[in-house]
Amino acid sequence: MLADALQSHHMIITALLGLWVTGLTLIYLRTGFDLGEFAPKVFMKLVVVSLLSVNAVVISTYVLPVMDRFKDRPLLAIPLAYKLPMAVSAASSILCWFSALALGSMAFFKTQTWDSLASAFGFVYFVGLLVAISIALWVHVPELKDHAESA
Repeated sequence: MLADALQSHHMIITALLGLWVTGLTLIYLRTGFDLGEFAPKVFMKLVVVSLLSVNAVVISTYVLPVMDRFKDRPLLAIPLAYKLPMAVSAASSILCWFSALALGSMAFFKTQTWDSLASAFGFVYFVGLLVAISIALWVHVPELKDHAESA
């Protein structure tokens, strides 16, 4: 399982680097890096891809080492103190990749203001994190019950 995660992580890092290269190239071609020419959508894309980049570092420095530390256990049996940050990282990754896709593929976002983009994406990110944390806690509850019954 860890070898698959490492291989996937390397492929995702490559895709993320590609996202940066193509995105910055397009920004340069369209604006010459003149901030006055940046649409709110471009700023939001930069925020989302920056969050993806930070999350990639978190995965490299925290998630993968935790998976290695608990490689003898199923993923759901990892202690809650380790599982919660992993759930937040997973949710951040999913939400940011889908946000990047939405921003790049939906013309609707081209005309939105920064306030509306920040509000919408902030809300979606917040709800996504709540869902991930709730699932991690919910999956953990049976372990607590089993532990309490055996005591």
